[in-house]
Amino acid sequence: MKKIIQPMSISVLLENVSDKRSVWLNLPASKKRFAAVLERIGAENGNFIITDYTHWVLGLYKNELMRTPLAVVNFLASRLKTLYEDDILKLCAIWDTDHWFDTVAKLINYTYETYKYKLMPGIRDAEMLGNLHLGKPDRSILSVKHGSFVDRYAYGVKLAELEKGVFTPHGYITSKDRWKTRDHTIMDAKWRVPSYLNLKGTIGEDLYGTWDEHDQSI
Repeated sequence: MKKIIQPMSISVLLENVSDKRSVWLNLPASKKRFAAVLERIGAENGNFIITDYTHWVLGLYKNELMRTPLAVVNFLASRLKTLYEDDILKLCAIWDTDHWFDTVAKLINYTYETYKYKLMPGIRDAEMLGNLHLGKPDRSILSVKHGSFVDRYAYGVKLAELEKGVFTPHGYITSKDRWKTRDHTIMDAKWRVPSYLNLKGTIGEDLYGTWDEHDQSI
């Protein structure tokens, strides 16, 4: 299975609070590169704010990024780079369901738990799912004789109900835990983010030294 080099992207706009000099930083960024960018805009002492984000991450909105500590966003960016092409396709399918991931925490968890989701590409409706499991009807005598006993569409509908599967433009997708991770309580208990990145008022020493957090809401 081949990895995608840059499957998804996140960039942050850092601005010097004094003279408004700004620079875009592509994430994930090492401590060394982050420090170099701050030096470029004269914000070595931490006198910077985050004024904007650009990203291509399905289900993630800018306001969610703006209220998340930068170190955690950086961690998400690093985790997204571990995804394979099949994982990206699953994420696209999940985006077309009612169970899409709308927080940084859920997206980080997904990068560790892609195995919990099964996607059948090309299976976009109940009849196609029924045909997949029962085989397409043919003109044989046996098929004609027993065809009326098996409604492939109804079979597909029932199977999807039992599996809590969802039909999307990308295919039929199921969740091993039946989408229970949609519950915020369960998700919060499973945060895979290192504990030091969850501390308010810090950007995380292992990533950025001792810079203060200056995230703004929009």
